[in-house]
Amino acid sequence: MKTHYTQKPNKMEIINIDDKDLIYVRENIEEETISTEGSETTGYIADEYYMTLPHPATGSYEEYLSSAKSMEIESLSSIARERRDKLLSETDYLALSDQTMPENVKSYRQALRDIPEQSGFPYEINWPQL
Repeated sequence: MKTHYTQKPNKMEIINIDDKDLIYVRENIEEETISTEGSETTGYIADEYYMTLPHPATGSYEEYLSSAKSMEIESLSSIARERRDKLLSETDYLALSDQTMPENVKSYRQALRDIPEQSGFPYEINWPQL
């Protein structure tokens, strides 16, 4: 997830909370200009991922980054599939044997089923319209 900062963030930050470690890993840290009320200041933007592990967390930046990215993709994919399944279920009644499904509905349903194959999935999804 793109996150904005007023100060340059560290690539990795571990915050201990009781028996857990909250681990933030960041990549693609870039400087940006922030305009507010007629003035400009320098800020930063980065791709940020996080995860929670039992304390003490022992691992490398690369391990945490890979794991956190995988967890984010899994979570976003699950959310997208739930939305897709809900949209499919809204037209299920048209798939009954005594119904003749219009071509636009067939195309719509196929486009919904093809969502996980889109090149930007799960970050960028082109949701079909009925």
